[in-house]
Amino acid sequence: MSNAFVSFKNTKNKKNGHEEIAEFQKIGKISARRISEAPDKRIWSLESNGRFLVKSLTTHLSPSSPLDNVLHMALWKTNSPRRANVLVWVLLFGHLNMSSVLQQKLPAGCLFPSICPFCLQHGEDPSHLFFLCPYSAKCWEKLLSVFNMSWVSDKDYSETV
Repeated sequence: MSNAFVSFKNTKNKKNGHEEIAEFQKIGKISARRISEAPDKRIWSLESNGRFLVKSLTTHLSPSSPLDNVLHMALWKTNSPRRANVLVWVLLFGHLNMSSVLQQKLPAGCLFPSICPFCLQHGEDPSHLFFLCPYSAKCWEKLLSVFNMSWVSDKDYSETV
């Protein structure tokens, strides 16, 4: 069996004995030097107490705008049912699994009809289903009439957000 697997020649970066000794001395000086006598500890600079919190990291990494804060306050700091808040949140960010969204996830050969279950005339997409459908518009009119407000359904909801 050959010793080729055990030993090899290093032809790069050959150093003489003086260079190697100098490097070992530098390493020894660095290792022996203590910056502080206090023991090391981890400090999370985003929190005043130095403790890591996922919330502080999320806040630091996510871009914030006044609209984000207003939307957050209007949606999550209300007394409305949590499932209604989640529905609105998912709807606003375009992640509601309706047939228009599911069509995009399916392979091209697996298309199925997408139609509004209320009016049976238009495609089922979030904008139509929640705002532009005549049935939805009537629901909004009745709800808003309680507050002496009127419903205008000529815009896409995503333009207003």
